[in-house]
Amino acid sequence: MFSANNRSFFHRISSDKLQSGLISKFLMSPLNRYDFLIIIISSGLGILFGIIDSFVSAYFYNHNISFNEFFIHDYTDLWKRSLVLGICLVNGIIVIILMKHRRKTKDDLFESEEIFKILFNHSAAGIALVDLKGNYIKVNSSFYTMLGYTEEEMLKKNFRDITHPDDLHADLVYLEQLNKNEIKYFSMDKRYIHKNGSSVWAYITISLIHNSKGEPVNYTSIFNNITNREESSFIDISERDKALFEKNRSYQELNQVFNSIGVGMCLIDRNLNIARVNDAFAKLFYRNIDEIAGLKC
Repeated sequence: MFSANNRSFFHRISSDKLQSGLISKFLMSPLNRYDFLIIIISSGLGILFGIIDSFVSAYFYNHNISFNEFFIHDYTDLWKRSLVLGICLVNGIIVIILMKHRRKTKDDLFESEEIFKILFNHSAAGIALVDLKGNYIKVNSSFYTMLGYTEEEMLKKNFRDITHPDDLHADLVYLEQLNKNEIKYFSMDKRYIHKNGSSVWAYITISLIHNSKGEPVNYTSIFNNITNREESSFIDISERDKALFEKNRSYQELNQVFNSIGVGMCLIDRNLNIARVNDAFAKLFYRNIDEIAGLKC
C-alpha cells in the first residue's frame, strides 16, 4: 500500500513506456481470467479513490511488474479518475462477453461434433466423405459392409473403382453440374460393384461441402441399399412378361384355329356388331374380312 504523500496513480492507457499493459498481461498470463478481471476493476477503483488495493500490489510484485512504468502523477480531477475507471470497467465487461462467447462457441462446436459422430457411426444408411478426386477419406460401417469391404480396404478406393460401368457416366454428369454450382445436390439410383463381383443397388444423395471461404473441399454421400427392391421389381417384370407371353401365344394359337377352320365363323359383340369373322365366313359373302368387321347384324 502506498502513502498519501507518495501516491501515484496506476495508468495503463496513456503511458509511453507501456510495453505490456493489463490486456496483454490478461492474454499472456496463466492466472485465472476472472481473477485478473478483479485486478482490472480494482485498479480502476484505485485510480478513482486514490487507493492501490493490496491484492493488486501483491499481483504486480509476484509478477515482477514495476509500478514506476505504470505511474503518472496527480490525477487531481475526479472526472479524469472516473474516465479511467470507466475504461477499466468497459474492458472488464468486454472480457466477460468475449469469454462467454468463446465458451458458448466451443460448447456448440463440441455438441455438433458429438451429434455428427453419433449419426455417422450408428446410421443404418451408408455415409462417406469423398475428396474432390473421388477418393474415399471417411466411411461408416454401414457403407463398407454393404459392399463387402473392410474400412481399410474402402479407404484405398476411388468411387470409380466400385461404380458399375453402366452408371458411371450419369454419376460424372451430375458431379460436373455440382462442381459448377448448377445444382446443390443430386440423388439417383445406381449400382455398385460388391467385392464378390455382384451388383448392389443403392439410392444415393451427394452434395458438395465448402469451407469458410466458399471453396469446395469434399463431397458427402449418403447411400441406401435398395437391392432387394430392385430384385423384386425384376421378378415382377419377369412374371408379367411371362404371363403376357403365354397370353399372346394362346391368342396366336386360337387365332390360327379360328382362321383355318373350314366352317364360317362370326363373333358378335353385345351391341350386335360384327367383331370378327374368319376367312370361310367372308368368302360366303364375297368380301374381305376387314370389310365385314364392324358391320351391324
